[in-house]
Amino acid sequence: MKEHSSIKTDFMIILFGNIDYDGRVQRLLEAIEPLGKQYLLDYKCVNNKNRNHRLFSILAIGKARIVFRHVLFWLKTVTKALAKRPKVVIGCDYYAAFPALFVSRITGAMLIYDAHELIIPETGKHMSIRGLFWYILEKLTIKQADMVIAANLDRAHLMMKHYSLKDLPTVVRNIYQSENGNIKTDEANKLYSDLLRRYPGERLILYQGNVSLSRGITRILDALNYLPEYYRLIIAGDGPDLQELKIIGKSFEQKGRFTVLGRVENRFLIAIARFADVGIITYPFEGLNNIYCSPNKLYEYANAGLPVVATNQPPIKQAIETFRIGELVTTSDSPRQIAQVLMKVAENKKDYQQQLKSFLEANRWEDEALRLRIAMIKVIKRI
Repeated sequence: MKEHSSIKTDFMIILFGNIDYDGRVQRLLEAIEPLGKQYLLDYKCVNNKNRNHRLFSILAIGKARIVFRHVLFWLKTVTKALAKRPKVVIGCDYYAAFPALFVSRITGAMLIYDAHELIIPETGKHMSIRGLFWYILEKLTIKQADMVIAANLDRAHLMMKHYSLKDLPTVVRNIYQSENGNIKTDEANKLYSDLLRRYPGERLILYQGNVSLSRGITRILDALNYLPEYYRLIIAGDGPDLQELKIIGKSFEQKGRFTVLGRVENRFLIAIARFADVGIITYPFEGLNNIYCSPNKLYEYANAGLPVVATNQPPIKQAIETFRIGELVTTSDSPRQIAQVLMKVAENKKDYQQQLKSFLEANRWEDEALRLRIAMIKVIKRI
């Protein structure tokens, strides 16, 4: 493509996480690939066979306490940066903000900050010492960044106002990169046999994502009490409350109505979603990061042909009401009411699927990637 023909540079992407489970960073790598070499520093890699040969991973962080893991990660990041001398450093999320800033200063590299989360403090709300620490580091980084990326337009405006940024952050939404995420159905059958319909007519409700009770997942589990026996809830994900959720759902599990897959690699998520009838998107109704959420799942479910039942935060509400690809629930809806909504969507799946095509046409990853590359090129040429 012509928009990147004059740019060839070296990128260092810093992620305090695992690239195999981070779809946003995977898409970032794909988007900037035409612009030059990529060097990835991430926290831990499980699946080295999936790595591009130009990427490398920081391993051997070990099981040290979390504070020491961060310090060790920062030190190894500096060592790798001094060896590679990248021209552009990209910090992915607030954990990587400070090491990206530090590396950019000692190497003279351009600094790009991709804010995965929205961590600016809310007026009148208490902020923990931990939250304040990461907020201060983000504030320090974002003020000196040559380019800032936000996950949706609402977040971009909030960040611009709060941090007094001169330019509106570049918006790169969490749109699924459909052409690189698909796997064959038979492979999914082999890997996730517990997921498959055990008999004709079984209805599968799927939740993919972070397993935190603050997200209201127990309301979905409780809704099984008001659904026919042929409805089953599947959890694909990990999180701080996974074990507690298993305990809460034990009676349903014994009846064959509740299945936990645990953490699933990003490349398998679409294949899993194809087996389901309803996809769940649920967030807490407090905190700016939750109110102005930017869920991957909205686009991943859509690519799998899966209608959704979701909480009604503004960005989700706008998408669902505009394209009619599912139904919304509110904070006051009871498990019985949620069950009625789930049944409505599951039993009328084909009607909702007819709306998915227009939703996907209006939300293409190719458009996001192109906008990101053009924005990067303008900044690189300016510096």
